[in-house]
Amino acid sequence: ALGFAALYQNTTGSKNVAIGELAMDSNSEGDDNTALGFFSLYSNQANSGSIAVGYEAMYNADNRATGRITYNTAVGYQALRGSDIPANNFGQWNTAIGYQSMLNNTSGSGNTATGVSSLLANTTGSNNAVYGGNTLATNTTGQENAAYGNWAMELNETGNYNTANGSWALRSNTTGFYNSGFGHNALYTNLTGSYNTGVGDHAYPNSTSLSNWTGIG
Repeated sequence: ALGFAALYQNTTGSKNVAIGELAMDSNSEGDDNTALGFFSLYSNQANSGSIAVGYEAMYNADNRATGRITYNTAVGYQALRGSDIPANNFGQWNTAIGYQSMLNNTSGSGNTATGVSSLLANTTGSNNAVYGGNTLATNTTGQENAAYGNWAMELNETGNYNTANGSWALRSNTTGFYNSGFGHNALYTNLTGSYNTGVGDHAYPNSTSLSNWTGIG
């Protein structure tokens, strides 16, 4: 422990590394955690197996008294910071890398987010895989989406089972599901349509709510 109040309240927790002011301050029984950065893993009490690197990374970590392994990794400024009620932040198996990546996640689990503001607004959405700046940034409860490329599926909120590959692909989708967009701006205009496939640069229909549409080229 290095830094003011780092691991300050630890009692039986072992094999922990806390570097930074107030890093893992609340930890009492949690084991095998690593916290690097001011306020990183601040609220964690008994959970184990978390890695938080960066200012306020995993700051509001689940503060349950009876611990478990979280399998969570957060790297970046406020990555996986969580809601202001630590008890609500019980998601597991998440990996968040980047500035405010998965900032608001609560119970969402099994997500992998890499990039600035990736999955920024996500709360309960699970099993999403995203790579790129602002990918799925406004997603809240949408699950099992895969987005690769800057701004891919940026405006999605509750849409499920979508695949976007390319910058701006499926960028405007909000509630549509089972859509596949491959290429720069593919299916860019879709909002609520489902079961659409767009392959190629700017491949998308004029309608924002069309379903069962396929465009190639």
